[in-house]
Amino acid sequence: MMHRTTPLALILALAATLGGCAATAPAAPTDLAAQAPSTAATTPEEIVSQQSKAYWQARISANVEAAYAFTSPSYRAVHSFASYRLKYGAPPAFGEQEIVKVECEPDRCKVTSRFQTFTPLVPNAKLSVAKSEVWLREQDKWWVFVE
Repeated sequence: MMHRTTPLALILALAATLGGCAATAPAAPTDLAAQAPSTAATTPEEIVSQQSKAYWQARISANVEAAYAFTSPSYRAVHSFASYRLKYGAPPAFGEQEIVKVECEPDRCKVTSRFQTFTPLVPNAKLSVAKSEVWLREQDKWWVFVE
């Protein structure tokens, strides 16, 4: 005996599936309050240092929406929150960030940071990991450059 599925049943099943996906997917963050540096920061180096600390705090604490808010408007125009979350959603296994150096040009800064991490191969051993990131000025604000 052959089982036939009616077009209405297919439409209802598809609507239920897509509706479930829409209900569970978070909206892209639109609040860029995290982009507002302290009023005490005046130089690009100070502003970018504060931005970098806030960005890494968001990344380490798995606050993907806050981390995404530090990406540039041009990045967000091309990359959805969902694609950012897939690529950068897992929190890095880093401890607190220590900024080692900030070097700025008029519209570009490079931040070099040190993070503490560990290895399961050597219990209680802390490793220091250096990481550099680039911040770009766009629309008079500083944004982390991600690929």
